[in-house]
Amino acid sequence: VLSSCKGMKDSKLAAFYHNVTAKFNGYFNGKEKLLDIEARLFETHPDNYNTILDVFAVGDEQSAKGVAGDLDIVIKKASRVILKHPTSNWIDDSYFLIAKANYYKRDYFAALESFEYLQQRYPNSKPGQEAPLWIIRCHLKMEKYNEAQANISALNLNKKVKPEIKQKLYLVESEYFIKTEQYDRAAERLELALKYVKGKKYKARYYFILAQLYQKIGNNQKATDYYKAVIKKNPVYELAFQAKIGLADVSSNQKEVENYLKRLTRDEKNISYYDQIYYVLAKSELKYNNKDKAIDYLKQSVAASQQNRNQKALSYLMLADVYFSLPNYPNSKAYYDSAANFIDKSYPGYERFKSRQETLSQLIGNLIIIQREDSLQKLSVMSSDQLKTHVAKIIANEQLQATQNQANMDNSANIISNNPPLNNTFPGNNLNQVKSVSGVNFSDPTWLARGSADFLKRWGRRPLEDNWRRKDKPVANVQNPNDPLDPIITNTVKQDTGKFTSPKLDNNTYLTEIPADQQRYYQDIPFTATQKNISNNKLQEAMFAVGNIYYASLKEPAKAAFYYEELIRRFPNTKNLLPARYNLYRIYSELKETEKANAQKEYILTNFPGTDYAQLIQNPDQLRDQFAQRNKNQALETLYSETYEAYSKNQCGKVHQNVNESERFQKNYLKAKFEYLDIICQYRNDSSGRLIDSLKSFTRRFPGDEVTKQAVGLIEYLERKKKEKSAVIKPLPKDTSAISKPKTAYKFDDGLPHYYIFVYPASADENLVKTNYSNLNTSKYAAQKLEIMTSLLDSANQVLVVKNFVNFRNAFTYMDDLQRDVAFYPAMKIKNYTAYLISDENYRMLMRTKDLAGYAEWYKSYY
Repeated sequence: VLSSCKGMKDSKLAAFYHNVTAKFNGYFNGKEKLLDIEARLFETHPDNYNTILDVFAVGDEQSAKGVAGDLDIVIKKASRVILKHPTSNWIDDSYFLIAKANYYKRDYFAALESFEYLQQRYPNSKPGQEAPLWIIRCHLKMEKYNEAQANISALNLNKKVKPEIKQKLYLVESEYFIKTEQYDRAAERLELALKYVKGKKYKARYYFILAQLYQKIGNNQKATDYYKAVIKKNPVYELAFQAKIGLADVSSNQKEVENYLKRLTRDEKNISYYDQIYYVLAKSELKYNNKDKAIDYLKQSVAASQQNRNQKALSYLMLADVYFSLPNYPNSKAYYDSAANFIDKSYPGYERFKSRQETLSQLIGNLIIIQREDSLQKLSVMSSDQLKTHVAKIIANEQLQATQNQANMDNSANIISNNPPLNNTFPGNNLNQVKSVSGVNFSDPTWLARGSADFLKRWGRRPLEDNWRRKDKPVANVQNPNDPLDPIITNTVKQDTGKFTSPKLDNNTYLTEIPADQQRYYQDIPFTATQKNISNNKLQEAMFAVGNIYYASLKEPAKAAFYYEELIRRFPNTKNLLPARYNLYRIYSELKETEKANAQKEYILTNFPGTDYAQLIQNPDQLRDQFAQRNKNQALETLYSETYEAYSKNQCGKVHQNVNESERFQKNYLKAKFEYLDIICQYRNDSSGRLIDSLKSFTRRFPGDEVTKQAVGLIEYLERKKKEKSAVIKPLPKDTSAISKPKTAYKFDDGLPHYYIFVYPASADENLVKTNYSNLNTSKYAAQKLEIMTSLLDSANQVLVVKNFVNFRNAFTYMDDLQRDVAFYPAMKIKNYTAYLISDENYRMLMRTKDLAGYAEWYKSYY
């Protein structure tokens, strides 16, 4: 009734009404709900204590899904304030609620748009002043560190920024410095922020982060002080325990650390933390180079780990690194493989880990070939009786092993009591108190985890396949494990148990007397000259590869030299003779073994004059330039292949970028092909005739090139089939209440990710619109995993955005399907609406300028 009074819109009473209603009916409820959501996200934030904690605990993707419904309610309440009370004093605060809700939904793009709008539209209000802080946080979440740094600098230089904003900036800066690994500056900013932080739980968290930072930069005394400060705050148990672990980790007193950690095991609440306790004990032993004890602790850490995948990955990784440093490459490779099953790609050293894993896989694979082929060749020269006796021993050993394995499986229920997580002298170790199999609950996750760990310990990580325990193996397994091939790596290497092609046995008449079930032990022995040649070729390639891996990848020149020398000694006519000798020349030069280096140099210059390797020795600079030119040509070919692939996927932005990149090649003999792809990709959907004009220009610039013939044929076709596309629906009237619109400069790039946007009146039923699109996407486009978001375009219009189209073509197909569906748009009961396609960059500009009419005009020309 009050709102219907004549002239109320401009009266003081109207202003009072809108302010009070906006604040208490919409904004207050939305704000309180958002505060509750923030508290829940803080409590459920998943912390990985093996890395520096996040400064802002705002949950992860899973927890964001859990509060998405409540965040939508916040957005709806704030939107109603903006739509129904546009003259109230709570518009900026409501936009702030919407922006933060999108941030917590992890829709950083939408959040960024709202924060930037607040910063521009309300620069002097509290939300407008805080918006830059959130803009920085959005950039950090999107890993746009340059943009974050630019905004930080701008805030620091802005003298009009209020003191309370500067204080909050310290926290944001500390997060930025952590993300960019500037740990000393992060600690400095976080200490400044602590002066203004309120709330015990927040202070405890920041104390812990400071302890981690100082530990990272090697200031163990300060780290100790802050870990103790965490414990004094009496935080949640998890944080307190991790602080105790941190105290042990930074301590320099090994005996004290060991006693302290063992005391932690007496508390039954720590049973799920045994894996971390062992891990810290191992790190302590490694400080004093006690690698054997460290390995024991790490193995116990792996066995004790139940649900903590991060810790299991770290323990496997440290085991692999320790074995790598010994060096014991077979074991190192095995543990890298195990770590690969648990490690997350976000792990800071993931690329190094993958590189080392691949290198060791290649090394071990080639060492196995060497060991196997040498073993087979030794067997090939045995007498018939010797060979039969040898195989009989293998069969007997396999039968004995099978019997033992069966016995082990029968006794598997007693594994935990036989393999306690800590030695039996530790009190409070309840896992040692299992008395009999009758008390075992085999559906218990703890028992399942223990059983899985024991299986891996006994059998290794095996593929899911039938008959995995079958004992029949090829003869590659018959070498004596006490007589390993590799003089450097003395550990037994497990052999390949795959099936091999059986050679004919006709040349060895005594083999026909062997029972059929035993012939598999003989099938790969190289008895004939042809088979021995094949075996020798495998040996040569494997030995050369091992030398290269030791030299180039593992940086162990002495071991590389051994394999190169062994290759030359055993196979003086090997096809890899020249590169092997050249690598020996380089190795001995690096090791300052001048006499050996000169011997290799003399041999190459005498026996291989005029070769590239001889020139590299005599005039290395000149030949390196020649190699660089060859590589450049190869790089050009590779770049063109990548460009054509991008063209095939309609990634026109990538095509154009590569065309520009090709200009750096002085002799670009593929220039015409590059430009042809660029023209077709940029203008193939253009209806204004620019494709034809561009092709005609192309034929004039490249009259004799082979690709010009294709261009001429295409021009003729297009001129016959030329059509114009129909115009799109007219846009809604431009909102006169919006802020002044700057002149926009939209860019057309159909290779960029695109959105479909549906613009409709703010008064329409938002739920009906969202439901309509959601049902459609679920039923017809589920495989594309499309996402929907809604936001206010201005006070009169809302916009629904459908995301995740990889390029224009995919988005166009979606829009075309909707226009063909005669029932889709009428179902929403909206009379005045428009629909467009828009690239992600142009969408960001549209939401910043609110210039729908300007975009619609530009849209006609390009789409």
